Amino acid sequence: MSWMPVEEIKRLRKDIDEVFDSLFTGENPNIPIVHVEHSTPVDVYETISEVVVVADLPGLSRDDIDVRATSDALTIQAETRAEKDDGNKGYQIKERGSLDIYRRLPLPKRVDPNKVEAVFKNGILTVRLAKAQREEEESVPIQITKP
Repeated sequence: MSWMPVEEIKRLRKDIDEVFDSLFTGENPNIPIVHVEHSTPVDVYETISEVVVVADLPGLSRDDIDVRATSDALTIQAETRAEKDDGNKGYQIKERGSLDIYRRLPLPKRVDPNKVEAVFKNGILTVRLAKAQREEEESVPIQITKP
């Protein structure tokens, strides 16, 4: 029997497709629901009086996002859940699914977790943390205001 590279490639592709298909969950196996854990891209910079964190969170609403600060770190968490397929929509492709974002960022300078402002506009979260006057450790939830 001769070696048939095209057939080998087809079998390999089928095997790889099965592995990726097994990563998805959903009620209809032909239309998987994707669940993604994601680490959002951020920029962190300092001014004279504050540390600023800018995070891209496209497709999320302000209510999906939880931001917390300690004197030496900022935590950003966000979660969305996939819409359940009730069978009435006739999806041909369903790629939008659940999304979990978690990012804990060590800050370059100690900050005052009680002096933090967060604004979410057009999918971009900007958090301004005032630099601490003294050393202290406390975790404080931060409200995100409308721009």
